Amino acid sequence: MQILMALLERPGQEVSREELREKLWPPGVFVDFENGLNAAINRLREALGDSADNPRYVETRPRHGYRFVAPVEELPSEAVPRLEGAPSGRRRAAVAIVLAAVLLMATGVLAWRLRVPGGTVRAIVVLPLANLSGNPAEDYFVDGITEELTTQLAKIGTLRVISRTSAAHYRGSNKSLPTIARELGVDAVLEGSVVRTGGRVRVTAQLIDAARDAHLWAETYERDASDVLRLQEDLARSIVAEIAVHLTPEEQRRLRRARDVDPAAHEAYLKGRYFWNKRTAEGFKAAVEAFQLSLERDPTFAPAFAGLADTYGLMGSSSYDVLPASEAMPKAKAAAERALALDDSLAEAHASLAWVAFTYEWDFARAEAGFRRALELNPGYATAHQWYTDYLCAMGRLEEATSEISRARQLDPLSLIISNEAAWPLYYGRRYEEAVTRYRETLALDPEFPNAHLELGMVYASLGRYAEAIAEYERFAELSKDETLAAAYLGHAYGRMGQREHALRQLAIIENARARGYVPAVQVALVHLGLGDTERAFASLDGALAERSDFLLYLKVEPFLDPLRRDPRFARLVQRVGLP
Repeated sequence: MQILMALLERPGQEVSREELREKLWPPGVFVDFENGLNAAINRLREALGDSADNPRYVETRPRHGYRFVAPVEELPSEAVPRLEGAPSGRRRAAVAIVLAAVLLMATGVLAWRLRVPGGTVRAIVVLPLANLSGNPAEDYFVDGITEELTTQLAKIGTLRVISRTSAAHYRGSNKSLPTIARELGVDAVLEGSVVRTGGRVRVTAQLIDAARDAHLWAETYERDASDVLRLQEDLARSIVAEIAVHLTPEEQRRLRRARDVDPAAHEAYLKGRYFWNKRTAEGFKAAVEAFQLSLERDPTFAPAFAGLADTYGLMGSSSYDVLPASEAMPKAKAAAERALALDDSLAEAHASLAWVAFTYEWDFARAEAGFRRALELNPGYATAHQWYTDYLCAMGRLEEATSEISRARQLDPLSLIISNEAAWPLYYGRRYEEAVTRYRETLALDPEFPNAHLELGMVYASLGRYAEAIAEYERFAELSKDETLAAAYLGHAYGRMGQREHALRQLAIIENARARGYVPAVQVALVHLGLGDTERAFASLDGALAERSDFLLYLKVEPFLDPLRRDPRFARLVQRVGLP
């Protein structure tokens, strides 16, 4: 309001930033002036419905100051209420507009606070919102609201937003907010609740200064269920305004892209994301059904296509092998392209399309461009950082991969998958002892995480510690119930130990399963590699090539393949995959 008053005192004339500093903050008062002034101007424009790009009221004079550009009419004194200490004459023309600003402040629209250095919010976590509907069947809906709010805030490049998967660890936790904030390395915590009754949704949220456990802001939003996306947008924008983050024009546009959506389509989409996050074969199948139901209700709902792309992209990867890549990946690509045709701003769809280009089409230049575009649109998308790490490892750019996975861990510090992948650049770089330490750290988070046992076994095998490798592989088999994948690595270890009969027994398990259904050829190759049977190993790798197995993407760096590297057929295999 003081800024508006200062501009209206000299309509049409430039008011410098230094003049505004002197008017707003007396000498000796220490504040973050640049961010404080930028935030205040943004809030003023928001209150007036103004735009920095096409100003109707407040024009920015780059590097100098601001100018009030709308016509200002001098009113006769009797037309303006007399305020104690108010200026007389021409300046009283400002009072009428300032009174309007007072009304805006009364509704909270123009409220803002300054942040002194050390108190600026740079990192935030959205804790799982509480379901107050009294119906546990609504949990997926509330989780969806939590995730979408997290995604909205993560689009802001200057703000680090903890991923939903890490935040989920604190559901129902008795830990204090300062403790949670310290463990996650954030400045502020957003918590709240969701109630859905009839066709209405009400979200209550409060922002807490984590270090002081002090209440900063609270608001309740209520919308028709069909307008739930705008409710999320309003909430995200209010939080951004409260923490005084200066948004770029592009970030502002991203937060204004909400659209009306059929409530049933949105609900089915939330169910799809809920099941996708389980990262199981059953979860993926349920997710596909939910996303397809969403699109039956609204064929133009781009996020549902992005969800389908994400789901098929993982179902066809060697990490899950739910479907053959030749079946899953074209479906993932088609869904991602459809999502982007409807909304080119969806980071998830760009990342999924890049994932297909990387893991299936082996179009490495297009894959990197896609990952970079996804991260440009949503710098806080931890999965995109994770998948880009996979790409960088495959390219042998291990130093860059280390930096990228570190960023993913900052965003999702309690994610088991991301914690596990932090060991990949170490393993591929033959820094085995460091990799062991990293996998042990993952198992400290969850001793029953199957992939950590499998990959720790691979490190032990690379160190020649085969008995320890076998123990880890057996633990993986027990936890994952993936008989053939466990058999592949057990067969490799037994073969390297010289226990040929044990290795052949594991190979028989794989071959019997292949006779009944799809089992990747690379699993056969692993056993032959352990047995030192180069001819059969290459034959199986040719089969993996025909299947377009993403295991082959790591030909340049995978230690298990070291015995083949001097064979001319290996160089030809690398060339056929197209690796640089």
